[in-house]
Amino acid sequence: MTTRNSAAVQAAVLRANARRGVWQRLLAALGVRTGRVRRADAVAARWEHGAAGEAETARMVAPLVAQGWAIRHDLRMPGSRANLDHLLVSVQCHGKGPRLGAGGPVVASASRRTTTGRSACHGALTTRCRVGQLGLNQGDIPTRIAVKLVSPSGTLPFPGVLVTDTPMPAQPKFRDDVTVELVKASASDADVLFAARVSTLGERSFPARAMVDLEHTAVEHPQTARDRGLINYLMRDRHGSPWEHTSMTFFISAPIFVFREFMRHRAGWSYNEESGRYRELEPVFYWPGEDRKLVQQGKSGRYEFVDGPAGLHDFTRLHMEVAYREAYAAYEAMLAAGVAREVARSVLPVGLYSSMYATCNARSLMHFLGLRTTHPDAKVPSFPQREIEMVGELMEAHWAGLMPLTHAAFNTNGRVAP
Repeated sequence: MTTRNSAAVQAAVLRANARRGVWQRLLAALGVRTGRVRRADAVAARWEHGAAGEAETARMVAPLVAQGWAIRHDLRMPGSRANLDHLLVSVQCHGKGPRLGAGGPVVASASRRTTTGRSACHGALTTRCRVGQLGLNQGDIPTRIAVKLVSPSGTLPFPGVLVTDTPMPAQPKFRDDVTVELVKASASDADVLFAARVSTLGERSFPARAMVDLEHTAVEHPQTARDRGLINYLMRDRHGSPWEHTSMTFFISAPIFVFREFMRHRAGWSYNEESGRYRELEPVFYWPGEDRKLVQQGKSGRYEFVDGPAGLHDFTRLHMEVAYREAYAAYEAMLAAGVAREVARSVLPVGLYSSMYATCNARSLMHFLGLRTTHPDAKVPSFPQREIEMVGELMEAHWAGLMPLTHAAFNTNGRVAP
């Protein structure tokens, strides 16, 4: 078990990277273990625990080779950072020895966790075969998950090893972005203008709507100048109701913790979110991008974020990935055992991605942007969490294209919702 994908190699790399550099080597020679080294050693110890399990599992399944099984260890999955710790291909699947029963299962035996649902045939094994799911079984293997493989024709004559052709769970994915799609909109500066002018024109305000000129040229049309002036007046003096005659629906994909902040905004908003009661949730998780500042400095209410020491992003991502994988493995195990989705989802973290439709009017959107984005024109400073600010920036870009006069007046007047 010494390939570049193995847990032992990963542990060695973590320890070596933590001690890289002249100062680190000097401190190590003096017997000083810095915080960086202690953290790396703690993570490496977990990998070494998994490595011991891999070695023991490899020893246990080795006798299956004499029965016609093909076994491979530490196989890199195409297009992924993940690997299969142990791959066992039944005699039927690669054409040796007697048939074990219908289905000809292929078994991916992971000593730490199940991995992927892709075709797992590798190298000389050219037949496309189905990947089996690991059952959870207590045993003597020193790993988090002891392997138990089940065959359609019954138990194989090997202690603790059975085979199944049930598809394995999806491989977790990790993202550092959010997406916002404008699904539909009934929102323009003209909607605001004709709603406002009913105050002075009465029934004549509706025909006057056709006079609105939204073309932007080098020489501004007189009607456009009047429209711009009216919208600026409404914004400055906070006559907000004309903007409530607009509507925009967005489809948003973001981590759950973003939506929990989002739903503090209730007036003028409607939400419908993906439900873990009615569908199995996909293993897509958030981790911070390279530009995300991770360290908070200062007192509560008067703090700022800074980059932090080198390697902190890798450290954060590693620990988040470990926690995400463990949580999703528990979720999948409960579903496989028959636990209801609405109960099993309780173990999933708020870093899981969800999706929702959010519908608002321009007035409620401006209130949202005033609180959830930072801008040099803002009269009132705001301190949003970066992830919800990313959503706000994308929503604002869509809105600015729909209502350019309103967007300009919003910025001119300090980004305070009317």
